[in-house]
Amino acid sequence: MTGEEALKIVDAVLRSTMLDQGLNDVHSVVFLESWLGRTYGEIADKIGYDYDYVKQVGSQLWRSLSQVIGEEVSKKNIQAILHRYQQSQSSIQDWGEAIDVSRFYGRQAELQTLATWIGDENCRFVGIFGLGGIGKTTLSVKLAEQIQSQFQYVIWRSLQQALPLNTLLGEILPILMGSETTIDSSINILMKQLQQKRCLLVLDNVESILQSGNRGGQYQQGFEVYQQLFERICDELHQSCLIVTGREKPAKIAVRSGENLPVRSLCLSGLSAIEGQQILTAKGLDTTPQHQTLVNYFAGNPLALKIAATAIQDIFCGDTQAFLAQGNTLFSDLWDLLKQQFERLSPLQQQIMYWLAINREGVTPTKLQTEILPQVFWRELLEALESLKGRSLVETRTTGLTQQPVIMEYVTEQFIHTIEREIITGELNLFRTHALIEAQTQDYVREAQIQFILHPLVERLLTYFDTQAQLEQHLCQILAKLRHQTAVQIGYAGGNLLNLFSILQTDLSGFDFSHLAIRQAYLANATLHNTNFTGVNISETVFAETFGGVLSAAFSPDGEYLATGDTKGEIQIWDSSTGKQLIRCRGHQHWTWAVTFSPDGRYLASAADDYLVKLWDVETGQCLHTYKGHTYSVNAVAFSPDGNILASCGQDVTIRLWQVGSEKLKPEVQTLVGHEGRVWAIAFHPYGQILASCGEDCTIRLWDINTGTNLCVWQAHDRWVRSVAFSPNGELLASSSYDNTIKLWDVKTQRCLQTLRGHRQTVTAIAFSRKGQQLASSSFDRTVKLWDVVTGNCLKTFLGHSSRVWTVAYHPNEQQLVSGGDDHATKLWNIQIGRCTKTFKGHTNSVLSLALNPDGNYLASGHEDQTIKLWDIKNGTLVQTLREHTNRVWSVAFQPNSQYPLLASGSADHSIKLWDWKLGTCLQTLHGHTSWVWTVVFSPDGKQLASSSYDQTVKLWDISTGECLKTLKGHTSSVVSVAFSPDVDSLPVVSLTG
Repeated sequence: MTGEEALKIVDAVLRSTMLDQGLNDVHSVVFLESWLGRTYGEIADKIGYDYDYVKQVGSQLWRSLSQVIGEEVSKKNIQAILHRYQQSQSSIQDWGEAIDVSRFYGRQAELQTLATWIGDENCRFVGIFGLGGIGKTTLSVKLAEQIQSQFQYVIWRSLQQALPLNTLLGEILPILMGSETTIDSSINILMKQLQQKRCLLVLDNVESILQSGNRGGQYQQGFEVYQQLFERICDELHQSCLIVTGREKPAKIAVRSGENLPVRSLCLSGLSAIEGQQILTAKGLDTTPQHQTLVNYFAGNPLALKIAATAIQDIFCGDTQAFLAQGNTLFSDLWDLLKQQFERLSPLQQQIMYWLAINREGVTPTKLQTEILPQVFWRELLEALESLKGRSLVETRTTGLTQQPVIMEYVTEQFIHTIEREIITGELNLFRTHALIEAQTQDYVREAQIQFILHPLVERLLTYFDTQAQLEQHLCQILAKLRHQTAVQIGYAGGNLLNLFSILQTDLSGFDFSHLAIRQAYLANATLHNTNFTGVNISETVFAETFGGVLSAAFSPDGEYLATGDTKGEIQIWDSSTGKQLIRCRGHQHWTWAVTFSPDGRYLASAADDYLVKLWDVETGQCLHTYKGHTYSVNAVAFSPDGNILASCGQDVTIRLWQVGSEKLKPEVQTLVGHEGRVWAIAFHPYGQILASCGEDCTIRLWDINTGTNLCVWQAHDRWVRSVAFSPNGELLASSSYDNTIKLWDVKTQRCLQTLRGHRQTVTAIAFSRKGQQLASSSFDRTVKLWDVVTGNCLKTFLGHSSRVWTVAYHPNEQQLVSGGDDHATKLWNIQIGRCTKTFKGHTNSVLSLALNPDGNYLASGHEDQTIKLWDIKNGTLVQTLREHTNRVWSVAFQPNSQYPLLASGSADHSIKLWDWKLGTCLQTLHGHTSWVWTVVFSPDGKQLASSSYDQTVKLWDISTGECLKTLKGHTSSVVSVAFSPDVDSLPVVSLTG
């Protein structure tokens, strides 16, 4: 950077922050000469000014820059500071849930120490530790703001909700890696990024992942992997820094810390008397000599001082001296102060405090009003909230009303303790008026509720009751007493009981929940075989639905409805805000590959493996029309922008255009032919006259829908093209492929503008945001990704699906995504925070194939969930589950006439596996097919195996060697069946042709 370039930066910075007052001529000369390393004396001689004046101008300039940039600037370090500042202007920052620190008291010495450790001494790990309420979070945010110019990336995250490490890495790595992002959210990948880039990571509330009890610093079960992360950041050479805050040091950090080591710890003490008095004054207390005594009494703890100030005003009429006279007996520490304040709250205020602790994150007054039992008037609620905020027990953030972590911890402890006593004694109060968890809240919040409320409660109950069976029996006694009470009397108790049974993994088969009011029960993972729910009043409860793998999803144009299609051939229409299933459309007989709403939102179109396209009424779920004409599986449907034309495409290599709402016997407008393989996807241009298509011939085609003319065709990818989508302005066309990439094309020139790489497996679906600035994608690699269309960078990776993801769609508000996959889950994602807010979970695991062993005693079943199950037929028990396939198991076969327990399986993962089914071990994997293996069958003598595949071939295998003996070619479509003749000389096959 030259002196003139630096001068422009300084002038622009000062103009933007000092009432548009930039550098005058003298300032400019002093800056340029100082940049060249000249002394004030040399500068004074050169420009003819007095030495003291030049020095004063320089000092004033460095002070002004220090205030603006947030670092101490001097004549000696100006070049280094400006280089860092320039770098920071292009830095990437993600502040997560960081709080506002515009009001900041003191801590200048601590800030200077921490900044020196990180900026000058290149510390790799810095811990800020101290009591609850001491100001660790505030200090960490202020520090990060002040030193952000030294880093390319700044990422701040709270661990208050006990984020699993893979979830945390799933949020951090896409920010650091951009378009290079990977499904492998591992510590190795993060360490590589910290070595290559200068990153500042801040993790707040680390105590949330540590155990409580005598052994300080030990990690909770399931969070031990954080220890490996922290140790590697401490020990390995890199150019980044991790700041953690907490009430105690994580294990193994203390032994790595030292004054001259790259690992440092700051034990944060209280504020000074002067700084503490500033808080008291801000809270409205008159300045008195006793303020210093009060600050000393609470050791300068900012939160304690705020709460004490409220107590002085409310209880002691502003008399600090009177408060101090009682303090030694009433308040030995912060928790005693909280206890005293909590006990003084009205019943309604205590209810609010409990509900804020249950919600775990910001909540609106409206939501609070719907949760509180018995119902409370709006005016009373607002008055109670204002009182709580005045006591510093509640604070307002951008997400709503919440509590400081130490207050939330105290209230949660009180809540669990009270609920425990109520369950033991059977005298239910809070157990009726408060939910232990919220079934319909955001997924990550519910997981935190289970972690911090349900699990600790169950652990305490199991300590009181000698065995789990005794606890279950006691809960059943409570259940019996509740059964015939009214919904008002029961409140949340019925749902709380079910959630306790669920956490205990109680077998609920045969349980009687009849005539019970059930509210806020989460039963998506519960097995409810033969469970009696007769006469049950159910609300705000989540059950597992009976849909299959989710192949398609779409939002209505106004965002109110969400439609999904599944492998059972069913279509569900949901309320997108509440998650309530509104309508189930039944009519298709096989997989429903696609669903889409008409532009006016009145109709829903679907396409399925039964060769049919259907049109449904969204309000009633009635099938209005069935379009027939395709001769094989139909894989996609799309409405024209005016809603008059419906296009469909499929495995018969055709695209068909239909008239919507036509009463004609043959509503088909025309058939577009040109593709040389299955047509996977179609998309209308926003202006409506052009249709794009893609398929297994690896091409993209553009069609004139008025004439049926194929306007152009180009080779788009190296493998099948799975999806296409136009940008809202119609200038770009995006495509995704089995080659794991996404490409952005110029519609006019068909030139590839960008290739987006990051998915590790097939990219199944893509969707533009309404404004066209972002693109979402789903993949067989179990992820959903969000891309910047201009830069090609991956902005976020959404992790949560446990199997292949088939579909993704944007909500019209651009704040949410929906995805669906083979794990029978439809997930709603909050784009801003990158987390799943709601999951609609299905319970179906389709059986795709069956085979009996030669003696007829055992049955093998191949499943949609990638497993093979072995059953003892006589007693109906499951004896073995085989798990090595990575896709659906389409076919299973036992070896005949053999003394060995050999089983063959064919899968959609393109492989054939040979198993010792009694031991449950995979003996050999046969590779050779390039697509789904539909059928496997043994020869009568058991020495050979034949297989048929979607790749249009039949293969013959030697069982002893695993060698492919012969490949039979000639079919022009998928070969779905193969069988040996009894003499083994001929091999009949069946194929499906379009």
